[in-house]
Amino acid sequence: LKNAKEEKSLNLLTQIYHDEITHVESGLKWFKYVCREIDIQDPIKHFHRLVRERFDGKLKPPFNDSARLQAGMTEEWYLPLAKCK
Repeated sequence: LKNAKEEKSLNLLTQIYHDEITHVESGLKWFKYVCREIDIQDPIKHFHRLVRERFDGKLKPPFNDSARLQAGMTEEWYLPLAKCK
């Protein structure tokens, strides 16, 4: 988009990108908080169980690993749920 001089579209997508990082960061924070409040010892294991119960299929790569990491979501949260490449 930058090369096509689509600055307005590029700016919107950049804002959405940063908003999604914040969204994931906030969700992860609250998920961990709730797990502590209800005495769940391993939030990652609990997350995997919930995803497998409620969603059909596997997560599909590619993943934006650097953005997820920036949000505090390490690979251990999502790679075990992913479809092999």
